Amino acid sequence: MGKARRFDSYSNDVDNERNISQLYGQARQNLSGVGSSFRSSPLGVNTVSGNPTITSTGDNLGNHTATQDLNLAGNDIILSSDGDTKFNVVGATVLFMCSNSGSSAEVFRIGATELQMAQNIDVNEKDIENVNMITFKDDHNNNFIKSSTSGIVYNAHSNDHHKFYSGLTALVTIDTANISLGAPLDMHTNNINSSGNINFTNTGQVITTSTAGLLYQATNPDTHDFLVSAVSRFEVEQSKISLKEDTELTGGKRLASSSATEIGIFVRNETGTIGTLGTVQLPEYTATTAPTNGTLDTNFGAFQGSSGIFRDTDTTAGSRFYIRGSDGNWYYSFLTQQT
Repeated sequence: MGKARRFDSYSNDVDNERNISQLYGQARQNLSGVGSSFRSSPLGVNTVSGNPTITSTGDNLGNHTATQDLNLAGNDIILSSDGDTKFNVVGATVLFMCSNSGSSAEVFRIGATELQMAQNIDVNEKDIENVNMITFKDDHNNNFIKSSTSGIVYNAHSNDHHKFYSGLTALVTIDTANISLGAPLDMHTNNINSSGNINFTNTGQVITTSTAGLLYQATNPDTHDFLVSAVSRFEVEQSKISLKEDTELTGGKRLASSSATEIGIFVRNETGTIGTLGTVQLPEYTATTAPTNGTLDTNFGAFQGSSGIFRDTDTTAGSRFYIRGSDGNWYYSFLTQQT
């Protein structure tokens, strides 16, 4: 029985050696296009357990210069899982191509200092994270978006601008001097705070602020015109203020001079010098016969206290001063011509 067991052990060893030789032969055939240091047959070395191991020199693939393309025929390249796998290309740029229907197109290339895309990137609704700076292709190489400790910085060269579109319409344009709006600005009930000057399209028309208050500036001959329902109601010119509607003073208030200099109150558009004590102009009606109450109402106004001068052009003695009473009647006194 002992001899039989020794013979069985010897037979198994022979089978193992034969299998190993066949495996190496197949490997040499598969690598026939690659310079290899495989021996014609492996050297078997018996271990302590009695099983043979394979010993050979290095396969020399790390120093191999290929003479033809390697066709994987649909098989995978399996990378090592014990640590990082590195692709090292010396003195060249790696191109990644995509072939379809016999034609190929470059997808991206990797150089020593950059990854350069040849096609668009579709991130498929995923995030792009940990970006430091995005630079854009331009004539000045100075247009970029970058992150800083205080926030995101949007930079355009001094000869360029930032333009924000909706569809084909530029709604906001920002350059070194101005922010231009391409549509009305709707504050949606919010405020505009800490504004400096507000300059209008026509030169010299400005609203500004000062320690004394707001200043509204229009260059002569321009005016300030206040409209209600598209109708001018109040207009300020260089030399006058025009009130175009009835004007009311709050009860208890006075219409008075703002200084010691007298004012004039006129019922007609008169020119001339205001009297040193002030001027109050009364209306005058002229005729050859004394006026009736109806004529006086028409010419001097049908209000209590209305007054006016009737000058008789036929006889000076007929001239009178009229005043209307609260009863609707007119009262008068004759006037004597100053000589």
